[in-house]
Amino acid sequence: MPAIITGNSKMLVSFKADGKLSKLFWPHIDYGQHMGLFLSGINIVNDSSQTLWLGGDSWQSTQEYLGDTNIVSTKLTAPHNNLEVVQMDLVLPEHDVLARHYKIRNNHSQAREMSFLTYTLFEIEESNQYDTAYFDFDIPAMVHFRKDIFFALAADRRYRIAGYQCGRKNTPADPITAAANGNLNGELNGIREAAGALAWKLGTLGPEEEKEITLYLACAHNRDSLAKLMHKIQGKEWQHWFTKTRKYWESWLTPSKVVNSKVDNFALYKRSILTTKLLCDKETGGIIAAPEFDPHYSSCGGYGYSWGRDGAIIAAALDEAGYHETARAYYMYAMHIQEKDGTWHQRHYMDGAWASTWGKQLDQGASILWGYRHHYTLTKEQDFLDTIWPSVVLAADYLAAHLSEENGLPEHSVDLWEEELSQNTYTAASVCGGLLAAADLARTKNEDAYAVKWLESARKVREGILLFQWSQKLNRFYRSINPEIPYNRYQQIINQGQRALATTDKIGLYPKYFGGYNDRVDASILGLSFPYRIISPHDPKMAASAQAVEEHLTNRNVGGIHRYQWDNYAGGNPWIITTLWLALYHCQTGNFNRARELYNWCASHANPNGLLPEQVDNTGGGPAWVLPLTWSHAMFMFTHLALQGKLSLIQ
Repeated sequence: MPAIITGNSKMLVSFKADGKLSKLFWPHIDYGQHMGLFLSGINIVNDSSQTLWLGGDSWQSTQEYLGDTNIVSTKLTAPHNNLEVVQMDLVLPEHDVLARHYKIRNNHSQAREMSFLTYTLFEIEESNQYDTAYFDFDIPAMVHFRKDIFFALAADRRYRIAGYQCGRKNTPADPITAAANGNLNGELNGIREAAGALAWKLGTLGPEEEKEITLYLACAHNRDSLAKLMHKIQGKEWQHWFTKTRKYWESWLTPSKVVNSKVDNFALYKRSILTTKLLCDKETGGIIAAPEFDPHYSSCGGYGYSWGRDGAIIAAALDEAGYHETARAYYMYAMHIQEKDGTWHQRHYMDGAWASTWGKQLDQGASILWGYRHHYTLTKEQDFLDTIWPSVVLAADYLAAHLSEENGLPEHSVDLWEEELSQNTYTAASVCGGLLAAADLARTKNEDAYAVKWLESARKVREGILLFQWSQKLNRFYRSINPEIPYNRYQQIINQGQRALATTDKIGLYPKYFGGYNDRVDASILGLSFPYRIISPHDPKMAASAQAVEEHLTNRNVGGIHRYQWDNYAGGNPWIITTLWLALYHCQTGNFNRARELYNWCASHANPNGLLPEQVDNTGGGPAWVLPLTWSHAMFMFTHLALQGKLSLIQ
């Protein structure tokens, strides 16, 4: 997990808690990831010790965002070496440049001569092949590139480069040893796994004296653009770019809905807005679930993609917070990536390309339909409605045409947790909500025939939910009915005189069996009430189901709400989104005290920089698994507004 992130919605940068640069995404926030290693350090001339690379065990560190901005401040102290460094990292809002400002303090009783060094190794687009590093005399800068992805590293113009060296990683030419010794040899270039090192002389620092140096890491698609960009950035001092960036982020909070700044966790609400902005792509409008951390799918299927369900919920939170332009940009993205049959692929890259998949999910498109209506309801933008209307027709017609003749519910689809092929209750709620939203938009467009058709389809789904997905015996809604089952379970159901379905895949090669129900308590059944409001939150069936979630899914050790009974994904932890989902249900019913308890619990498990995880460790608390999760921040924004009576979705 990153400790902190920054960016400009084209460039996304992750850092560790000691300030080391961990990941760098550009020109989109999902792909590619280019960072291999970025070391910066101090060499004390005539000292027998080697270069002190910033971060790691020899340094003590504290880290924070600077006020209401996405500017990262990391304070590093090395008591044994009598050094103190304040490192400031920011990405320029209008230029794809990471600025890294270092304020270095000599806490020794004697004056010392120092040099500043960097060692950089890129894995451009997650590859260690075909790359080049070379020192460009004309910029001047260390340049790393592969094909059309170029990076240049240089310092501000107060310091002339005092040394450079390039070479291949893990060979005698690797400049890491020379950089550690503070003695670069001037090797001009290297290819394949090419590393580069630079040095600048800071001069002599007297006792308690400070000196500052700023590094700029610029991105471009060719060498000439890179040079022009670097020259432009170096033409202004650090203070200019710092002030410009700080004002940008402080002004970003201005359009947000006016809320009481004195209530609990107002700072985390603002941080949620700022974090969500970083995870919205500037060029396309797509929204990633989280900064990617597992590109090789070693522990999961990856998170650095846009899902329809996540995107619609996040866009709705942005709309509720007052960021209508950013929400609209997402819906324009969603419209453009829609399939010709009216569905949406499971997940996408920011440029709209398909990402890896494991099954179509009807709730994705249904969520987007619901989101279309939510955005229009808040903004009344007629041009928005006119633009997305063809998408509405395609999506709603598809959903209406894919309802089961037997029970009126949506046909089998992978559930929102992406684990089960079934007739899932949450999927039914979202499809019903999407059809109702489409019908509402149709009435606004005076498209009465569509409105009647989609309302009738929504009625069938709601009826199916009440008739087939409600368990009188359990006094709650099932997680799902007719899940895919093994053959022996199919035989068991048939022998009991109950109905089960035997079929094959679409080309008749492999048998498939469906039947019975999944009676695990699942927090997603809260979707019947929030946000789709298919069942009134005051309905006894909904109240009993919510009580079952509270009773059976509360973690008795650290608190919080699990996804469903016996969930073992990533260790089986309580989740932020499910805990806030229950909080939002309590807001709907007026139980604000319990809602606030759940909301405060989630806030207490953010990381020290205000980033909310997907999960909370079930033994010691604190962030677990993914961080930050955009959906978690969206649900926090919803709940913060709901507790102040400012969430339209529950009014």
